[in-house]
Amino acid sequence: MPTPVKSQHCYPQPRICYAGLDDLLEDFGMTFQLALISQDGVVLGSDRLFIERIPADSQNSTSRRRTLFQRTYAKKTRISKNRNVVCVFAGGGYSQTIADNIVLDCDPTGLTDAEWDRCLRAAGSNLPEYRGEVISDEVIVIRTDNVSSALKLIRQGSDDPDLTPFTSHISAGIDTDARVMPKLFWRVGMTVNQLHTLAVVTVMLAY
Repeated sequence: MPTPVKSQHCYPQPRICYAGLDDLLEDFGMTFQLALISQDGVVLGSDRLFIERIPADSQNSTSRRRTLFQRTYAKKTRISKNRNVVCVFAGGGYSQTIADNIVLDCDPTGLTDAEWDRCLRAAGSNLPEYRGEVISDEVIVIRTDNVSSALKLIRQGSDDPDLTPFTSHISAGIDTDARVMPKLFWRVGMTVNQLHTLAVVTVMLAY
């Protein structure tokens, strides 16, 4: 039995841990999430950056003509009350709404795979489009009762959300060369400690 990961959030059978990057990522100008899975458990890594986009005001000649960006920091992890579902999110502002909908409304207990997928798609549907921009909402969804059902939900425009299952590793957020790290170093038999190290290195390299 491997030594437990020193993490604030860690759930047994299977263990789902977070790579504890809050202090390291305080000044990072990026958004990136990562999920790593092995037989020993699951590790989720995430930054904490939120950027509020304030569009330019073009109503009159004296108004502000430049788009402003305001940075804030908060957790990008959502956990259901019964701890059956864990989500991390990236992309547009509605990604947080989708993650909240999932942990509040989608309980996988007793659901078939088709029913579970339908609930997730409903959580990401009927939301407004982003005006004048191509922005994707991404949510990585982990079921603590069945990590083999892990997937990433992607919503873009008015299209229905796409669900991409994965059994090894996946990332969300910025397109960065760091995404190659799990492809190179992930292995089937990795322990949670090893996954934790790989998650920390990958998210740090995403900067």
